[in-house]
Amino acid sequence: MHYTTLVIGAQGEDEVREALAPYMENCCAEPDKRFMEFDDMEDDLRAQYENDMVDRVVMPDGRLLDPCNEEFFVPFQHEDSSKPDMQIYIREVPRDLEVRKLPAKDAYQTFEEFADAHCGERDSTYNRYGFWQNPNAQWDWYLIGGRWSLCFQLKKGRKGLIGRPGVFRRSRPLAGRADQALKRDIDFDAMRSERARDAARTYDAVMTAIEGTPINESWEIVSALYPNDAEEKYSDQPRVKAFKASRVKNGSKMKRPARFLRTNWKQFGPVKRSSDWSGRKKFMPSPKPTDSQRRSGIPVFESSSGKRRK
Repeated sequence: MHYTTLVIGAQGEDEVREALAPYMENCCAEPDKRFMEFDDMEDDLRAQYENDMVDRVVMPDGRLLDPCNEEFFVPFQHEDSSKPDMQIYIREVPRDLEVRKLPAKDAYQTFEEFADAHCGERDSTYNRYGFWQNPNAQWDWYLIGGRWSLCFQLKKGRKGLIGRPGVFRRSRPLAGRADQALKRDIDFDAMRSERARDAARTYDAVMTAIEGTPINESWEIVSALYPNDAEEKYSDQPRVKAFKASRVKNGSKMKRPARFLRTNWKQFGPVKRSSDWSGRKKFMPSPKPTDSQRRSGIPVFESSSGKRRK
């Protein structure tokens, strides 16, 4: 999941790193121990050792191997021509070999052998099996800029810092924009106007796409009535079909139109084609977003919030 975060008060990469450190996940690197807690797993591991069954592959020579044993690793031919020297391995157990279930106590001679295989060595601080985790973890990596590069529009003559673009590169011109700036240098009014224009284009495009179609049933109703094939039933409705066929959002193609329609239009009443201001303004950002804007799912710019979207 990728999401935006607004870091307030930090200037430069070092201060951003310091501000985000208390929320680092123990994944790609180890966070500062000040922000971590030990999660004791020894009692659970002992219960698993006494009661669980494990898979073992019966080899032709009679050996019983764990399916994750390195003997079952085979090279994977990837198509990324930009990384010709990168070698990837996958686990592949030959189909002609028998996979047998054994009690964990039979597969491992001691509890320590079982625990080492499933958890790693005992922790040196507590002399117990477990993991160090950050209970407040929110991220495993970040970029200043990233997919939302050049988010801030600057006032005329003001300057800010530019980070790095994400996987989709930059879609905005560099002039007059930044990824980091002082609040007084950011043109929030211009940004709201920009979002309002985008919202108006979205509104007009969707109205054109669904014109003349009956109101669709909400996702909640469809998923409750058809739990096994809700996606198909929902997508088969005329309004959803019309929207999918148009594939429009802000005047451009969109990858998941059905889900966008479900999010933004499932709870609306009858909608008529309208380009007048009264019909469009409830979908547009305002200095203080309205409840209808928040419920609608149309993007709302709130300058004081950097909440995780997940």
